[in-house]
Amino acid sequence: MPLMVYDPAAHHPAWGPAMRLPIGSSLLALLLSCGGPAVSDMEGADPAECSDGDDNDGDGFADCEDQDCWGTAACVEGDGDGDCSDDVDNDGDGYTDCADQDCWGQSGCDEPDTDTDTDTDTDTDVVTGLVINEILASNWGVNADQAGEYDDWLELYNLGGEPVRLDGYSLSKDPDDPDQCPLEDGLTVPAEGWLLLWADGSLDQGEDHVCFTLSRAGDDIALFGAEGELLDSQSFEEQTSDVSLSRTPDGGDDWFYDSSPTPEEANQ
Repeated sequence: MPLMVYDPAAHHPAWGPAMRLPIGSSLLALLLSCGGPAVSDMEGADPAECSDGDDNDGDGFADCEDQDCWGTAACVEGDGDGDCSDDVDNDGDGYTDCADQDCWGQSGCDEPDTDTDTDTDTDTDVVTGLVINEILASNWGVNADQAGEYDDWLELYNLGGEPVRLDGYSLSKDPDDPDQCPLEDGLTVPAEGWLLLWADGSLDQGEDHVCFTLSRAGDDIALFGAEGELLDSQSFEEQTSDVSLSRTPDGGDDWFYDSSPTPEEANQ
Protein backbone atom coordinates (compact mmCIF):
# COMPACT_ATOMS: atom_id res chain seq x y z
CA MET A 1 0.00 0.00 0.00
CA PRO A 2 1.47 3.44 -0.88
CA LEU A 3 2.34 5.77 1.99
CA MET A 4 -0.58 8.10 2.65
CA VAL A 5 -0.10 11.77 3.45
CA TYR A 6 -2.88 13.65 5.15
CA ASP A 7 -3.52 16.89 3.24
CA PRO A 8 -5.40 19.39 5.40
CA ALA A 9 -5.88 21.62 2.33
CA ALA A 10 -8.05 18.97 0.72
CA HIS A 11 -10.37 18.94 3.73
CA HIS A 12 -9.89 22.50 4.92
CA PRO A 13 -8.98 24.68 1.91
CA ALA A 14 -8.34 27.69 4.12
CA TRP A 15 -5.31 25.95 5.64
CA GLY A 16 -3.40 25.87 2.35
CA PRO A 17 -0.69 23.45 1.22
CA ALA A 18 1.81 24.61 3.85
CA MET A 19 -0.11 22.74 6.54
CA ARG A 20 0.55 19.25 5.16
CA LEU A 21 1.62 16.83 7.92
CA PRO A 22 4.45 14.42 6.98
CA ILE A 23 4.07 10.81 8.03
CA GLY A 24 6.97 8.35 8.06
CA SER A 25 10.71 8.95 8.34
CA SER A 26 10.40 12.73 8.43
CA LEU A 27 8.01 12.61 11.37
CA LEU A 28 10.22 10.07 13.18
CA ALA A 29 13.23 12.34 12.80
CA LEU A 30 11.20 15.24 14.10
CA LEU A 31 10.10 13.29 17.18
CA LEU A 32 13.60 12.05 17.91
CA SER A 33 14.97 15.55 17.70
CA CYS A 34 12.65 16.55 20.55
CA GLY A 35 14.00 13.96 22.99
CA GLY A 36 16.06 14.80 26.08
CA PRO A 37 19.79 14.32 26.37
CA ALA A 38 21.09 10.78 26.09
CA VAL A 39 22.30 9.04 29.24
CA SER A 40 25.01 6.41 29.63
CA ASP A 41 24.20 2.80 30.50
CA MET A 42 26.55 3.20 33.46
CA GLU A 43 28.24 6.11 35.18
CA GLY A 44 31.74 5.07 34.15
CA ALA A 45 31.07 4.21 30.50
CA ASP A 46 33.56 6.97 29.76
CA PRO A 47 36.26 7.32 32.47
CA ALA A 48 35.72 11.09 32.47
CA GLU A 49 32.15 10.54 33.71
CA CYS A 50 33.48 9.56 37.14
CA SER A 51 34.78 13.06 37.79
CA ASP A 52 32.49 15.41 35.84
CA GLY A 53 29.96 16.10 38.61
CA ASP A 54 27.05 14.77 36.52
CA ASP A 55 24.68 11.84 37.11
CA ASN A 56 25.35 10.43 33.66
CA ASP A 57 23.23 7.29 33.98
CA GLY A 58 20.32 8.93 35.78
CA ASP A 59 20.31 6.62 38.82
CA GLY A 60 20.57 9.39 41.42
CA PHE A 61 24.30 8.98 42.08
CA ALA A 62 27.13 10.98 40.54
CA ASP A 63 30.85 10.27 40.15
CA CYS A 64 32.37 8.29 43.04
CA GLU A 65 29.02 8.02 44.82
CA ASP A 66 27.92 5.74 41.98
CA GLN A 67 28.92 2.10 42.39
CA ASP A 68 29.79 1.92 38.67
CA CYS A 69 32.79 4.18 39.34
CA TRP A 70 34.18 2.36 42.37
CA GLY A 71 37.65 1.09 41.71
CA THR A 72 38.22 3.35 38.70
CA ALA A 73 41.20 5.71 38.63
CA ALA A 74 39.02 8.62 39.79
CA CYS A 75 37.55 6.68 42.69
CA VAL A 76 40.21 4.88 44.67
CA GLU A 77 40.63 5.57 48.37
CA GLY A 78 44.39 5.22 48.33
CA ASP A 79 45.26 7.18 45.20
CA GLY A 80 46.46 10.31 47.03
CA ASP A 81 48.87 11.06 49.83
CA GLY A 82 47.06 10.78 53.15
CA ASP A 83 43.88 9.23 51.70
CA CYS A 84 44.22 6.24 54.00
CA SER A 85 44.59 8.24 57.20
CA ASP A 86 42.45 11.38 56.71
CA ASP A 87 39.17 9.99 58.13
CA VAL A 88 37.44 10.91 54.83
CA ASP A 89 35.58 8.59 52.46
CA ASN A 90 37.51 9.89 49.45
CA ASP A 91 35.98 7.53 46.88
CA GLY A 92 32.40 7.60 48.19
CA ASP A 93 31.99 3.84 48.59
CA GLY A 94 30.96 3.94 52.25
CA TYR A 95 34.36 2.95 53.66
CA THR A 96 37.02 5.20 55.17
CA ASP A 97 40.81 4.81 55.49
CA CYS A 98 41.90 1.29 56.49
CA ALA A 99 38.31 0.00 56.40
CA ASP A 100 38.45 0.52 52.63
CA GLN A 101 39.93 -2.39 50.70
CA ASP A 102 41.79 0.08 48.43
CA CYS A 103 44.06 0.92 51.39
CA TRP A 104 44.88 -2.63 52.47
CA GLY A 105 48.56 -3.32 52.25
CA GLN A 106 49.49 0.36 52.23
CA SER A 107 51.42 2.02 55.05
CA GLY A 108 49.40 1.84 58.24
CA CYS A 109 46.75 -0.48 56.78
CA ASP A 110 47.51 -4.16 57.25
CA GLU A 111 45.60 -6.52 55.01
CA PRO A 112 43.01 -8.31 57.20
CA ASP A 113 43.67 -11.92 58.07
CA THR A 114 41.09 -14.54 57.05
CA ASP A 115 41.04 -18.21 56.25
CA THR A 116 41.81 -18.17 52.53
CA ASP A 117 44.82 -16.47 50.99
CA THR A 118 43.87 -15.39 47.47
CA ASP A 119 46.49 -12.68 46.99
CA THR A 120 50.00 -12.88 45.63
CA ASP A 121 51.78 -10.39 47.87
CA THR A 122 53.74 -11.08 51.02
CA ASP A 123 51.34 -9.71 53.62
CA THR A 124 48.41 -11.49 55.24
CA ASP A 125 45.30 -12.89 53.64
CA VAL A 126 42.57 -11.06 51.74
CA VAL A 127 39.07 -10.92 53.19
CA THR A 128 36.15 -11.86 50.99
CA GLY A 129 34.28 -8.60 51.54
CA LEU A 130 31.09 -10.58 52.12
CA VAL A 131 28.39 -8.94 54.25
CA ILE A 132 24.76 -9.30 55.27
CA ASN A 133 23.23 -6.59 53.09
CA GLU A 134 19.44 -6.61 53.46
CA ILE A 135 16.93 -8.34 55.76
CA LEU A 136 13.17 -8.78 55.41
CA ALA A 137 11.80 -10.38 58.58
CA SER A 138 8.10 -9.98 57.76
CA ASN A 139 7.38 -10.70 54.10
CA TRP A 140 3.68 -10.49 53.35
CA GLY A 141 3.80 -9.64 49.67
CA VAL A 142 7.19 -8.44 48.44
CA ASN A 143 8.48 -11.54 46.64
CA ALA A 144 7.79 -15.27 46.69
CA ASP A 145 10.17 -18.23 46.68
CA GLN A 146 10.17 -21.18 44.28
CA ALA A 147 7.19 -22.69 46.10
CA GLY A 148 5.16 -19.48 45.77
CA GLU A 149 5.51 -18.76 49.48
CA TYR A 150 6.17 -15.27 50.87
CA ASP A 151 8.89 -16.33 53.26
CA ASP A 152 11.31 -14.06 55.08
CA TRP A 153 14.77 -13.63 53.61
CA LEU A 154 18.22 -12.15 53.94
CA GLU A 155 20.57 -10.98 51.23
CA LEU A 156 24.36 -11.31 51.09
CA TYR A 157 26.50 -8.86 49.12
CA ASN A 158 30.01 -9.40 47.79
CA LEU A 159 32.11 -6.22 47.82
CA GLY A 160 35.01 -7.94 46.13
CA GLY A 161 35.97 -8.22 42.49
CA GLU A 162 35.88 -12.05 42.45
CA PRO A 163 32.99 -14.49 43.07
CA VAL A 164 32.86 -16.03 46.55
CA ARG A 165 31.95 -19.72 46.83
CA LEU A 166 30.22 -20.46 50.14
CA ASP A 167 31.39 -24.04 50.71
CA GLY A 168 31.87 -24.44 54.47
CA TYR A 169 30.19 -21.12 55.29
CA SER A 170 27.32 -20.92 57.74
CA LEU A 171 24.62 -18.68 59.18
CA SER A 172 23.42 -18.53 62.74
CA LYS A 173 21.05 -16.63 64.99
CA ASP A 174 23.70 -16.88 67.70
CA PRO A 175 26.97 -14.99 67.04
CA ASP A 176 28.73 -17.51 69.29
CA ASP A 177 27.49 -20.61 67.44
CA PRO A 178 28.93 -20.95 63.91
CA ASP A 179 27.61 -24.50 63.55
CA GLN A 180 23.90 -23.72 63.77
CA CYS A 181 23.07 -23.55 60.07
CA PRO A 182 25.67 -24.67 57.50
CA LEU A 183 25.05 -23.40 53.96
CA GLU A 184 24.78 -25.78 51.04
CA ASP A 185 27.98 -26.38 49.08
CA GLY A 186 27.96 -24.83 45.63
CA LEU A 187 26.32 -21.52 46.56
CA THR A 188 28.21 -18.56 45.09
CA VAL A 189 27.93 -14.82 45.53
CA PRO A 190 28.97 -13.08 42.29
CA ALA A 191 31.59 -10.33 42.24
CA GLU A 192 29.96 -7.08 43.35
CA GLY A 193 26.68 -8.99 43.40
CA TRP A 194 24.00 -10.44 45.64
CA LEU A 195 22.69 -13.78 46.87
CA LEU A 196 19.19 -14.10 48.30
CA LEU A 197 18.65 -16.74 51.01
CA TRP A 198 15.18 -17.73 52.20
CA ALA A 199 14.87 -17.89 55.98
CA ASP A 200 12.02 -20.37 56.19
CA GLY A 201 13.56 -23.51 57.73
CA SER A 202 12.58 -25.49 54.60
CA LEU A 203 15.86 -27.00 53.44
CA ASP A 204 14.00 -29.39 51.15
CA GLN A 205 12.86 -26.47 48.96
CA GLY A 206 16.30 -25.69 47.58
CA GLU A 207 19.94 -24.92 48.35
CA ASP A 208 19.10 -21.23 48.84
CA HIS A 209 16.90 -22.01 51.88
CA VAL A 210 18.38 -21.90 55.39
CA CYS A 211 17.53 -23.87 58.49
CA PHE A 212 15.99 -21.08 60.57
CA THR A 213 13.21 -18.51 60.34
CA LEU A 214 13.36 -14.85 61.33
CA SER A 215 11.26 -13.31 64.08
CA ARG A 216 9.33 -10.15 63.29
CA ALA A 217 9.68 -9.21 66.97
CA GLY A 218 13.47 -8.94 66.58
CA ASP A 219 16.36 -11.29 65.97
CA ASP A 220 20.08 -11.73 65.34
CA ILE A 221 21.86 -12.98 62.21
CA ALA A 222 25.54 -13.90 61.97
CA LEU A 223 27.59 -14.98 58.94
CA PHE A 224 30.61 -17.25 59.42
CA GLY A 225 33.44 -18.26 57.08
CA ALA A 226 34.72 -21.72 56.29
CA GLU A 227 36.91 -21.85 59.43
CA GLY A 228 34.12 -20.67 61.73
CA GLU A 229 35.35 -17.04 61.80
CA LEU A 230 32.68 -14.37 62.22
CA LEU A 231 32.48 -12.32 58.99
CA ASP A 232 29.44 -10.16 59.74
CA SER A 233 26.45 -9.94 62.07
CA GLN A 234 23.37 -7.80 62.51
CA SER A 235 20.73 -7.45 65.21
CA PHE A 236 17.32 -5.90 64.65
CA GLU A 237 14.28 -4.99 66.72
CA GLU A 238 10.57 -5.34 65.88
CA GLN A 239 9.99 -5.06 62.14
CA THR A 240 7.18 -3.70 59.97
CA SER A 241 5.70 -6.01 57.33
CA ASP A 242 7.16 -5.59 53.83
CA VAL A 243 9.76 -3.07 55.05
CA SER A 244 13.34 -4.28 54.84
CA LEU A 245 16.42 -3.28 56.79
CA SER A 246 19.20 -2.59 54.30
CA ARG A 247 22.74 -1.29 53.98
CA THR A 248 22.75 1.81 51.80
CA PRO A 249 24.75 1.87 49.63
CA ASP A 250 25.29 -1.87 49.19
CA GLY A 251 27.93 -3.08 51.61
CA GLY A 252 28.10 0.30 53.37
CA ASP A 253 28.27 0.94 57.09
CA ASP A 254 24.84 2.54 57.48
CA TRP A 255 21.52 0.70 57.74
CA PHE A 256 18.14 2.14 56.72
CA TYR A 257 14.55 0.95 56.56
CA ASP A 258 13.28 0.57 52.99
CA SER A 259 9.55 0.42 52.21
CA SER A 260 10.46 -0.79 48.71
CA PRO A 261 12.79 -3.77 49.34
CA THR A 262 15.32 -4.59 46.64
CA PRO A 263 16.14 -8.32 46.76
CA GLU A 264 19.19 -9.01 44.56
CA GLU A 265 19.19 -5.41 43.33
CA ALA A 266 21.08 -2.29 44.37
CA ASN A 267 19.91 -0.65 47.59
CA GLN A 268 18.96 2.99 47.04
